[in-house]
Amino acid sequence: MKVLLDEQCVFKNEWVIQSETGFVLTDKYTNHKKLRCTNKNLRVNVRDGFFYLNGKRFLKKKFFVNPDSGLLGFSENEYKGFFLFVLHDDGKVQLINIVDLEDYIFAVLR
Repeated sequence: MKVLLDEQCVFKNEWVIQSETGFVLTDKYTNHKKLRCTNKNLRVNVRDGFFYLNGKRFLKKKFFVNPDSGLLGFSENEYKGFFLFVLHDDGKVQLINIVDLEDYIFAVLR
């Protein structure tokens, strides 16, 4: 299930994603590990039509962020599953949580 967490037409704020164990970034199409980040925080910005991750330019327009283990944190909440970042050609940026349906229903009902 896809849940839109944030969408910005003009990217103004940095997104900070947290994971106690670090992150694994994967490509949407090949789904193999592209980059491992051992930091507890992943800072995501958009400038000049590119994502910047912890200050370094990232060339993909879509990518997944998985916790190395456990949950992902964003905006003072914790999430199961993984995040999809999408940068559209028109400049719109989306942060989407992809989670199992059962986990989503459990989170909504608790």
